[in-house]
Amino acid sequence: MYGNMGPRFIHTAALSWLVLAAYAALSVLIVTGHEQRFLVLFGMLLVVLNVVVMFTAYNHEIVIRRAFRNQVLLRRQTEHAGKMAERAMAAEDRLRVAFDDSVAQNAAFLQTVLANISEALCAFDKDWRLTLVNGRFPELLNLPDRLCETRTPIGDLVRYLGKSGEFGQKDVEDLMQRFVALVETGEHQYYEHTRPDGRVVQIRTSPLPCCVLCP
Repeated sequence: MYGNMGPRFIHTAALSWLVLAAYAALSVLIVTGHEQRFLVLFGMLLVVLNVVVMFTAYNHEIVIRRAFRNQVLLRRQTEHAGKMAERAMAAEDRLRVAFDDSVAQNAAFLQTVLANISEALCAFDKDWRLTLVNGRFPELLNLPDRLCETRTPIGDLVRYLGKSGEFGQKDVEDLMQRFVALVETGEHQYYEHTRPDGRVVQIRTSPLPCCVLCP
């Protein structure tokens, strides 16, 4: 801004001083009676003023053209940045839609697989909360739907089974702690459990990186 204002300020000041000096000189010539010299000097003054004015106008025109070019360049850069941002947002939306579709397809495939497994199956996360269960699991153990919801603690399942007589007179809390300790060893476990009606249930545990699978 100040770089553009500087030349105009200098030229205007120089022109003002030149006019004042010429006015003073002409006044002296007129007073002393040198009219011919007055005319010559006046003509020279007009030429100088014309040159100064033309130079100032040319300088102003250069400044204006530079400002216009900068404005056009800035507008083009802004438009280009806007287009790039729109393309990036469109690409992000496409990726999000593709990811959501993939997740939905995988979830549907997993549900189909679980529905076709005849064994009872459930999985827990690292905090021992239910993360996955198929339809056979609540049927086998006569569990209510509320205990088969995601994030249900394993303690709620074991205590419910204990109150229903699934473990007889055994200490439910001790059974749960022993079960958790066995699974957390990181080894595959297999044992049999005799239910109150005399049926024998085979139980297998398989630790996984993200959960514990209990078929």
